[in-house]
Amino acid sequence: MDLLAEIDKVILSKERDIRKYIGASSIGDECSLKIWKRFKGHAETYDALSLRRFEDGHDVEARIVSWLRDIPNIELWTHDENGEQFGFSALDGKYQGHYDGIIRIDGVTSVLEIKASKKFNTLCSLKEKKAQNAVLQEWNYDYYAQAMTYCYFAGVDNHLLICSDAGGRELVTLETPANHEYADALLLKAERIANSETPPNKNGGKNYWKCKMCPFYGECWNGNE
Repeated sequence: MDLLAEIDKVILSKERDIRKYIGASSIGDECSLKIWKRFKGHAETYDALSLRRFEDGHDVEARIVSWLRDIPNIELWTHDENGEQFGFSALDGKYQGHYDGIIRIDGVTSVLEIKASKKFNTLCSLKEKKAQNAVLQEWNYDYYAQAMTYCYFAGVDNHLLICSDAGGRELVTLETPANHEYADALLLKAERIANSETPPNKNGGKNYWKCKMCPFYGECWNGNE
């Protein structure tokens, strides 16, 4: 028996919910067609390694939240008054997102997000070289858009990221001021895409590296330029 192959089969066999809305995690994507396809329920394909990474993120989040709760003089909320995960819903439910919590440290209230990332070392390097308010956008533009969207709908002026390496052992924090004007532009972008009955134009090209990494690559190009 190839045990690792069998483990991968188990991971791949698990059913995953298909989002029927535009998520905050995808609104920053440069390809509007990719966002539209997700919104319309086109099936995405992921390999077992990618799915294991998703699970890593959930595990790391739970551990870090438990550590934060044991720190004196920190106020942390991970659920709203109804016991639900913090989030937002706009455009009649067509645009949604969920974030890890709200945290208050030294009088500063922030949207809290916890990530495990294979790009951890890059983030640490950028934090040493760049002004802190510019790091997130350069490190991961899609995530910057997501973070600004969360701040916008939460009515909060600061974002706090706690990021770990893949194993959850090394940690770095990053604060980023909110940009509500940019988040408002993203809301308009989501509205345009959600209300479009026809697919937006393709972005990139058959040999563009981002297209090659996209779960819709075969669907979009399928041998066509």
